[in-house]
Amino acid sequence: MKKNYKVIPESAVHFITSNINEKTGVSSVVLEYKKELYKGIAVFNPQDIEDWGISFSRFFGCQIAESRAYLKILKKELSERKKKYKIIKDFLVGVFNAKGFSNNSPVAKLIYHQLAIEEQKITCLREEIAAIRNNIPELVNLYYNSWAN
Repeated sequence: MKKNYKVIPESAVHFITSNINEKTGVSSVVLEYKKELYKGIAVFNPQDIEDWGISFSRFFGCQIAESRAYLKILKKELSERKKKYKIIKDFLVGVFNAKGFSNNSPVAKLIYHQLAIEEQKITCLREEIAAIRNNIPELVNLYYNSWAN
């Protein structure tokens, strides 16, 4: 599989709505994936106004909320991929124990190949989840640093 491969194509995730409450500092974004809705929320800390002189940003709040909604999608997809991987692996074990099964048969090779594909997709999802988790604090730091300068 290619490096930086995305298991979930961007075209499969649809933006539904965003909501911003400037009084409470809460931003929320709703995304749709496979006919399910995923909501991400970001809360601005009012203490930051006093401590850092930072004001509420509609764009930044929604950007963080969108990242959190997308993380939920990735986690759900990872869970589904793990289940699929287990089903394929259990099937392989069952077929392997069958009388007359050969590891060199075309069916065995096809099953091993499908298992390897699912394993790579699981790895890609884990890497993408980790990258987004690491990116959120970096975005926050960039936002704070832009106000400090």
